[in-house]
Amino acid sequence: MLNLATPSIFMKLLQSLALIYSLGLSQLVFADLPMISDMKVMAHPPGSTVTAGFLTINNISTEPLVITGVSSDTVTRIEMHESVIKDDVATMDKHDELSIAAGEKMELKHGGLHLMLMDLESPLMLGSTLAITLHTNQGDIEVKMPVVKPGMKHGHGEENVGTPEPSMKH
Repeated sequence: MLNLATPSIFMKLLQSLALIYSLGLSQLVFADLPMISDMKVMAHPPGSTVTAGFLTINNISTEPLVITGVSSDTVTRIEMHESVIKDDVATMDKHDELSIAAGEKMELKHGGLHLMLMDLESPLMLGSTLAITLHTNQGDIEVKMPVVKPGMKHGHGEENVGTPEPSMKH
């Protein structure tokens, strides 16, 4: 028989849930984390200090997802870039943040939005995995990205990404 005169574990749980709900923290505690797929980093030639990373982010939450930065313990600098054509010249624009509406997805792929890994101090070995962190308004998201040969298909439904354009300006 349940003794209602003394606090029970059940009552403490109910009180905790009520507190979470009343503080508006329920969205943080029970938020749907984005789904990340098709992730890969291009292996780079010896002597090169830059390469690109690609992935698809599916924001399954009911709130916008804003990526405010990307970091890695292995790579000195990672920026979010977009390949664009301006006056018949291919260039890359740096983005300080990327926003994905609730229920939408964003592809970071060759020829469009992508991660630019720069100031590489050592080669990323083909077949290895690079750990990166996406810094977002919903918290940090750890992603493991396989290092693949340019033009190599990896994962499900990925396109052939080819090789980086030599005329791109950073």
